[in-house]
Amino acid sequence: MVDSRNKGKVFERLIANRLRDVFNIPGARRGLTQSGGALEPDVTADDGAWPFWTECKAMKQVNVQAALRQADRDAGRKQIRSPVLVIGRETGGDIFFALRWSEREAWAEIFGCVITPGLICTPGLNVLGLTPHKSWRTFRKALAETHGGNVLLVEEDAIVGWIEELQTLWLSRS
Repeated sequence: MVDSRNKGKVFERLIANRLRDVFNIPGARRGLTQSGGALEPDVTADDGAWPFWTECKAMKQVNVQAALRQADRDAGRKQIRSPVLVIGRETGGDIFFALRWSEREAWAEIFGCVITPGLICTPGLNVLGLTPHKSWRTFRKALAETHGGNVLLVEEDAIVGWIEELQTLWLSRS
């Protein structure tokens, strides 16, 4: 039987390592927690270089909406105004991310991108297709069909995409 707490810690370390090694954030690390709530996001950076309240989820089926609510709650307790970000992976699946659509102005500023109907354009001329999607129930299948270079706007609630698209946005910042 898999220890879910350990599985979560291992995934958080994986994401912190990826932020350090691929996203070029030297101070990325697992956040501090205590029973009763988070003291920091699941993954953070000592120097504030990672501007998101990040909630990591590794489980059989990730409930993205619940993870976004948990991140909102935890950030609210600490009175943090950072946009929330969920990074998740379902058992045997690829790593994906979700950002709240209502926080698009904040993350557009962070990434230095322009959001137009159907596109997210970065200063480095990277363009991600923004595809409206109607249901949380089938977003995984639709995301699998995008084959990279696209993100989904799910129920006008959140942007979801593969971690590689988040990396593209991050590394093309001006």
